[in-house]
Amino acid sequence: MSRFVHPIQPMRRCPARFSVGAALLGSLWAFSEGMRTIGGRFYVIDAAISFSAVLIYALVERSIGNTPALVVSVFLFVAGRIAVGFKAPRYLSEHLASLGYRAIS
Repeated sequence: MSRFVHPIQPMRRCPARFSVGAALLGSLWAFSEGMRTIGGRFYVIDAAISFSAVLIYALVERSIGNTPALVVSVFLFVAGRIAVGFKAPRYLSEHLASLGYRAIS
């Protein structure tokens, strides 16, 4: 876990490799951290993954059945969330650096 200090603001912490909050909440986590552009990107990614999962489920369910189509849809959504969880610490550390925080070990 990395720590960031600022001359005026309180110390902040950033996860080292994986952010559970970002993986579970996605865009809400980014908006709560003050990262509006990243939160918007996460929102668009979540919407695109959800739409593609529903589209796959709707198009494929007749040919291979309900269960495999549902598994593919859920896999896409979970894979997207895991990717967000791994990218979130880098986005947060860059955001804190842009606000004037410096990393300490």
